[in-house]
Amino acid sequence: MSEKPDPNVDLARRKSVTLARVALASIIAFGAIGIGSALWGGSVFHSADLLQAYAPYQDSAPEGYQPQRPCVSDPVDNVLPASVELRRKASHGAFAQWDSFAGGGAPLGSVPSFAALSPLSIPAWILPPWLAPAYIKVFEIGFGALGLFLFLRRLFLTKAAALTGGLIFVSSGFLVVWTNWPQTRTATLIPWIFWAIERFVQRRSLRDAVPISIAVAAMFLGGFPSVTGFTLYAAVPYLILRCLCEIRTLERFVQIGIGLAAILAGAGLVAFQLLPFSAQLASLHINRGSTHGIHPPLSALVTLFAPNAFGACGRPGYFGPQNQIEVVAFVGAAALILVGLAILRGPSPKVPRGVLGFFSVATVMACGFGWTSQGIAFAQKFPIFSDNPVNRLRADIGFFLAVIAAIGFDRLQRNPAANSHRRWRIELIGWVGAALATIVLVYRNHIAYDHFAAYRFWDMGIPLMVGAFACVLVLAAGTTRFNRLIGRIPALIPGIIVVIVLVESATFARGFWPHIDRKFFYPTTSTHEFLRANSRGGERYVATGLTMNPGVNVYYGLSTPNGHGFVAPRWTELLRAIDPPIGKFTFTMFESQLELARVQSSILDRMAAAWLVTDPREPLYGTIVAAPAADTTRVLAVDAAIELPVTQQRLRGVGVVINTTTALQRPAWLHIDLLDAQRKVLATNRRRIGTEIHDGPFVVAELGEHFSESVVSLRLRLEGHGTVTLASDRNRQPVITYVTAADDHLELRSVGPANVWRRSTALARVRWASSVQMLPNAEQRIAWLAGAPRPEVIAVDRTVQMPSGKPALITRADTDGDHRRIDVVAEGSGYVVISDALTQGWNATVDGRSRSMVVADHAMVAVFVTRGRHTIVLSYNPPRQKVGLFITGGTVTALFAASFVRRRRSLNDDPRISELRDLRAT
Repeated sequence: MSEKPDPNVDLARRKSVTLARVALASIIAFGAIGIGSALWGGSVFHSADLLQAYAPYQDSAPEGYQPQRPCVSDPVDNVLPASVELRRKASHGAFAQWDSFAGGGAPLGSVPSFAALSPLSIPAWILPPWLAPAYIKVFEIGFGALGLFLFLRRLFLTKAAALTGGLIFVSSGFLVVWTNWPQTRTATLIPWIFWAIERFVQRRSLRDAVPISIAVAAMFLGGFPSVTGFTLYAAVPYLILRCLCEIRTLERFVQIGIGLAAILAGAGLVAFQLLPFSAQLASLHINRGSTHGIHPPLSALVTLFAPNAFGACGRPGYFGPQNQIEVVAFVGAAALILVGLAILRGPSPKVPRGVLGFFSVATVMACGFGWTSQGIAFAQKFPIFSDNPVNRLRADIGFFLAVIAAIGFDRLQRNPAANSHRRWRIELIGWVGAALATIVLVYRNHIAYDHFAAYRFWDMGIPLMVGAFACVLVLAAGTTRFNRLIGRIPALIPGIIVVIVLVESATFARGFWPHIDRKFFYPTTSTHEFLRANSRGGERYVATGLTMNPGVNVYYGLSTPNGHGFVAPRWTELLRAIDPPIGKFTFTMFESQLELARVQSSILDRMAAAWLVTDPREPLYGTIVAAPAADTTRVLAVDAAIELPVTQQRLRGVGVVINTTTALQRPAWLHIDLLDAQRKVLATNRRRIGTEIHDGPFVVAELGEHFSESVVSLRLRLEGHGTVTLASDRNRQPVITYVTAADDHLELRSVGPANVWRRSTALARVRWASSVQMLPNAEQRIAWLAGAPRPEVIAVDRTVQMPSGKPALITRADTDGDHRRIDVVAEGSGYVVISDALTQGWNATVDGRSRSMVVADHAMVAVFVTRGRHTIVLSYNPPRQKVGLFITGGTVTALFAASFVRRRRSLNDDPRISELRDLRAT
């Protein structure tokens, strides 16, 4: 006779299944809500609309358009352009190890900085650039939640608790605010390291150490080694603790050794990228200095439950410490209540010993290192901490708190009641103390920031109310009467908690993640088309201020001497000699309205900067012929036009004075046509008139200097809506300011959304030098270069072979790629100069024979050739990569061999924990 099923067991199983489904649905809903229409191309999951604030993009943006997420810039001008360049080269069958477009050139795929080989970067290789960011985030959410789920199941938590922990982790502050950076592709894999360690501790097999190596390697490939380093600082003690807790014999020390070796092997797997990366950092001489005083204050911990406490990225007027990207540590109010439940009530008996204590201590230590000066001062004594901002520890804090919250949820699901009345009283004291501390924190922030216009108390008040509600539910779930009341409703309280976590997380992510119109995703303007069509031989362009947005040029395959990325120190020194305030080594930007003397720099000539791009709102270079005094005004309407005689020639610009009392409800366009004697339009341009009119002439650039005496009149037209009032003379003719061509070696070649000038003195990117000037001192060398030396002379810092002084013809010159060919026909010996920063990792052959390169013009390189016809081949072989490949190959072989070692007795075979093993079915 069969036994009747126990109704209590059946009810518990149904509750567990229901909760697990709710938690899984919440993870899916979080991704769907947060990413939204970007999943099918209805929008773009990227902040590229930031470009609309600058020329030449601004003309295509609606008047008054504000970027959705103005606090995000690196993904726009560095991360995605690099990804596009990698994909572009791959479409031609090459893996781009070198970026030829940014600055003087820099490592690209040879280093992990851009997460090129991260498993989470797969969408970037196979999907269009406008679609890939959304699916990279899908990968991050999926991998992050799955990794934490597997880890928590290894800790014998219920499926619902493990899934809820996954939701809390993937929606934590670091993983949300750093979205579209490689940083999140690194942090997403944190749970996988701990899962691999826990699996190894339980199974105790050499082959089970292999996943540890793979997880560590995947994190390193994520492109942000400091997050990996911070994680390993926690992973190593966790490995040691778990081995000591679970293994009773001396075998524990053997297992610890194997685990540590597996972690080192993880670095060995990616040595082919890590060693070139270390060589790059060494060559940059980076010294970030002490960050002892650079950290968020303790008051910033309010962002754990109130991410917008200091303002939101999408709203103007952020008033918090540092910037929002570096401050927000969100996990959510409901998650913190679960954390409190785990700490105050303790885990269920099924959770292995020491786990809750470890993650609690790790959280406290990480907060101390990241939010206090004393903690930072101590942490900086150790590698990784010494030269990286420690507030990046928020990635690990989000993971630690997600684990603790999952343990609390597991307790809420399995045994929500306190163990005794005494324990209940202790818990009550703890809850009250936590509530008072939170109220004090919120009150102090309110007093400190209430005077800011962007301050909103409810950015803290609403999360407080949510946390209070979640706390009431958790406490009520522990009472017998309440459980009897809801006993017939499966998993009501835990289910509500999951929904609260979802609502908090989705609200936070949706408010931070961008969803822009596809037309704002790196649009190609007439300025880009002109530069593409007219740049020859790898010519570079220089842009003033944020025109063209430095670094974005890589997306379009255009070259600049500056940009966003690690720039060789000597190249940066040359840039600073041109414009001292150009910026730090990672982001270099020339000043707006760059003075003419700097535009004419002979160093720019040697950098092959043949083009200059300026904002139409900046003053034009040239001779200004000021307008006569105005006596009256005249209205220019949309349907009318005004024609005036031209009193100047070789025009670069024509300006009118618009009365500042002009009120335009919507923007309009002022057109100026240059006409010949037959009223034929010789040149035309327009400039948008914004809703705010400023004093001074409103100048429209014109291509009039090419027509000499042909221009006899001009025509003013208004396009759009409304009217404008122009300052006029006594005859009611608008007074005109002219900008005429000057002897400045500039030629205005394109106008429109940006002004493009030809720098006639620029040298070719690959050129011939028939003479040398030896200058061992760097300061003297840079001063000599700035003094406009003859173009056929190069500066060297040591004794080299002397050229013959005869000319040569360069018939082919590749300026892009990891392998370049240059053909030269020389009438005598001399140097082929390459105006790139190729001093690290590049090798040259002349007619198939290796030839040393000479450092020329302080930061560039040159190759000596003798008389005759020669073929020079330049090849990029990343420093230390060969050694790295050897280490990687050896590590792969060792791990492959280890995977065949017969499995030893595991923790799961231990009769002491058979009950825990059976629990996996719940």
